[in-house]
Amino acid sequence: MPKRLAVLAFLGGLLAVLVPSTNAQQPEPKGYPAFPGRVETPQVRKHYPLRHADPASTAKLLETHFGRTGVVSPTSRGVLVTSSSKGDEVAQLIEEIDQPQRQVAVVVTLAEVPSKDQLAELKGAPDQVLARLEEMSKAGQASLKRVTLTGVEGQPVTTTSGGDRPLVSSRMTIPGGFGGKGGQPQPIEQRSVNYRPLSTTVKMTARVHADGAVAVDLGVKDTSSKPPGEDGYPSVDMVDLTTRVTVPPGKAVLAQAVEEKDKAARTTVIVVTARVDASAR
Repeated sequence: MPKRLAVLAFLGGLLAVLVPSTNAQQPEPKGYPAFPGRVETPQVRKHYPLRHADPASTAKLLETHFGRTGVVSPTSRGVLVTSSSKGDEVAQLIEEIDQPQRQVAVVVTLAEVPSKDQLAELKGAPDQVLARLEEMSKAGQASLKRVTLTGVEGQPVTTTSGGDRPLVSSRMTIPGGFGGKGGQPQPIEQRSVNYRPLSTTVKMTARVHADGAVAVDLGVKDTSSKPPGEDGYPSVDMVDLTTRVTVPPGKAVLAQAVEEKDKAARTTVIVVTARVDASAR
């Protein structure tokens, strides 16, 4: 028995020497970074004042470029950037963003041509079509509506003109009344009138290209009264257009020409021109 205990004690001591304790703290290698091959770049904080751009919008744009390497926060007068990126890269991007906003004037001309025979005259370049519509309007052959919208580049602008108008929807003649010849009662005509919204709403958002052309996101809703039809009552016609046009400098663009498939065959022509306010650059 004593011999067996001696053997067990010898084996226990041998295991303690060969197997290190799991609680022992292993020394860390010196002279190497936490992640081999990676060098941490210090974070730099700097405030960039803005003269023209919106701080909140600018901060969102900067986040898309430097969000992974830092933090961008809008302030009352600029943006605060805490990033490991190079300062000159941040400054260059802010300089490109912080530009004066340009004013853009967009003119939308809506022309209604009542005669089908006049459609052949509306051919050629949009500038020629616009000039011909002006001539037809002066001659009473077409009616023009011209809407001018002026706004800051990239900002939506909306204008609405017109309102509710009375339209006769029915007529009815009933006997009665006095004052006829020989004291005979005279018939009385009664008219039913409905008020319908007859208005023009134009929405636009304009952006200026490098070559001076203006890209316009355009929306037009025009509700007008048509002449009385076969039943003798006027009806309501509506044009609804949503499109994007690019207007070259000093030129016109034909946005839409809609021919109605009825006997009246009225055509609505929409022509767009645009001008950039050079003084706002």
